[in-house]
Amino acid sequence: MAEGAAAYRPEIDGLRAIAVVPVVLFHAGFQVFSGGFVGVDVFFVISGYLITGILLSDIEAGRYSIARFYERRARRILPALFLVIAASVPLAWFAMLPDELARFGKSIVAVLGFASNITFWLEEGYFSQASELKPLLHTWSLAVEEQFYIAFPLALLVLRKASRQVLIVLVALAALASLALCLYASQRYALANFYLAPTRAWELLAGSLCACIGRRPDSPFASLLSGLGLALVLLAIFWLDGSFPFPSHWALLPVVGTMLIVLYARADRGAGRLLALRPMVGIGLVSYSLYLWHQPLFAYARLLETGPMPRGTMLALSLLSGLLAWASWKWVEQPFRRRDGIGHRRKALPLAIGSAAVLAGIGTALYLTGGVPDRFQRSTDPTIAAMSTIPLEPSMQGGDCKPDPEGFVQPCQMQGSRGAPRTIAVYGDSHATALLPAFRALAAENGARLLFGSYGGCPPLLGAYMLKANSAPEVCADMARAQFEQARRERPDMVYLVGRWSLYTSGDPHIPAGRYLLADQPRPWLWTREDSRRVLEPLLLRTVDAYRAAGLKVTVIDQVPSHRFDLQRTVQWLAYRPTAEGLAEDIRASSVKVAEYRDLMSASRPAMAAVSRRGVPVLQLQEDFRQGDRYAWARPGEIWYNDMNHVSPAGAMLLLPALSASYRRDVP
Repeated sequence: MAEGAAAYRPEIDGLRAIAVVPVVLFHAGFQVFSGGFVGVDVFFVISGYLITGILLSDIEAGRYSIARFYERRARRILPALFLVIAASVPLAWFAMLPDELARFGKSIVAVLGFASNITFWLEEGYFSQASELKPLLHTWSLAVEEQFYIAFPLALLVLRKASRQVLIVLVALAALASLALCLYASQRYALANFYLAPTRAWELLAGSLCACIGRRPDSPFASLLSGLGLALVLLAIFWLDGSFPFPSHWALLPVVGTMLIVLYARADRGAGRLLALRPMVGIGLVSYSLYLWHQPLFAYARLLETGPMPRGTMLALSLLSGLLAWASWKWVEQPFRRRDGIGHRRKALPLAIGSAAVLAGIGTALYLTGGVPDRFQRSTDPTIAAMSTIPLEPSMQGGDCKPDPEGFVQPCQMQGSRGAPRTIAVYGDSHATALLPAFRALAAENGARLLFGSYGGCPPLLGAYMLKANSAPEVCADMARAQFEQARRERPDMVYLVGRWSLYTSGDPHIPAGRYLLADQPRPWLWTREDSRRVLEPLLLRTVDAYRAAGLKVTVIDQVPSHRFDLQRTVQWLAYRPTAEGLAEDIRASSVKVAEYRDLMSASRPAMAAVSRRGVPVLQLQEDFRQGDRYAWARPGEIWYNDMNHVSPAGAMLLLPALSASYRRDVP
């Protein structure tokens, strides 16, 4: 990810291996490397150190040239990057739906402009495409580096006559400012904090600071400190996981650890000797290409697979990434790094410009044509044709309800009139919206009016604040209070509280780590997933107690099963499937196993049990989807889910009998 320095340090290449292998295996789904994502942070520090060292050497030698710096960067990163993008295009053509191919085309242009981090940040959302299905998502880190290296060499040019001590102070202050911004944003603007350069710059500046300070390998405590550094990096890799807000103060583990290795390690002793072993150095040498290749391979495999990826397949793809990385390093990276032959400026520059122009043209064409939908011929099979045109999203229009474009519905009257003999209230997050067709039908068959309020990522819990959700933390607390006030005023016969409870206790593997944390205060410091789990039960009990104290009946709706892959894609692909033969088996094989659902829900079970002990009904709906050892998402001719966890209107209506029976039992 960064250039080599004049004085070669094999232990730095070994450190690259420590960084890249966990990244690859983390993305492959091997949970033992639960913090493998910190490998990117290690790369940032290494990159800052090596590049700054080169720039400082050039300044001291009187040959500082920004043009030459960018030429070196281009010869280092562009050839392998262009190769991976070019190889991705034909795979995307066959593996992607039109809208996916259009977004892929836009991402190509963004990568070429070193702005992919901004593009992916803007694309993220509650219902956005799973990150693991985006072949070029990992290029966000390259964009961060290149954006940093637009400003940093210019700053050094201005400060080239400053003393080393002044540089140390200025770089340290800049790093602290970026770190402070990162800590602030980690609790409030999670996506921007993850993707954007201002909140990541401190990691690169940490490496720059090491270059300004200079190595200390002969310090009497050098071996101890470098060993401590390696221990901190490994601790981050094997201990951190998606429940930790990141980057945040937790990123200090890999960053400080890398700094200690960079400053104090020697290739002939201690941790440095371990890192300088030949296998480690070999992996480190190909780490840039390995990082480039693994994400596209994983993404296309997942795009083509109808269910969860087998571990054996992911391991094989990891090994294939290594083979491609070696070939790319040997026959692409190395020739272009040499200034003779193809790496000569007069040959490399026209080739780079031409390649960039061709790739940019391809990306632009894919985007402007909407992903070339005419690539496929739609199926004429009547079963598939019917399934591919089934409406999958409920209507939120009705009564005086006015949902905004984000799906926010303030407490309102969805249907019926104030003179109706009965009233039903439904409050919750996006799962309440998904169940709306069933509640509409329940209200209609009982002659009841329907009160409704929902917002994605906002559980209907009094005193609950959502961190790193769709809006400011107070929005969800205000929403729950408004729902309660409406219920207390309108006196419904039954209040239904609906939530995707596992999102708050376990997160979502398809959403950036550390989002949707449940809290009992608006802006807590250092809040983690464990804290989110801890407060679910008291918040849920506080809520049901408040409704009951107001003289209202309340029922908690347990969560419908969640699936582990993008059902929306599967439904769209049905339109291009020639026949319905084998459809039932495809549905069964791609449906979540009962045991997996129980594991997912285990963290929220104590809260549900506590509510039941209060005498409040907890309505279990998952068994209506059960087919043997799995919870199905569809059957031939009918689709029960809108995406991985939201039921479709047909899926909601499948649950109507259970809702009706519960209502008749609890509301005589």
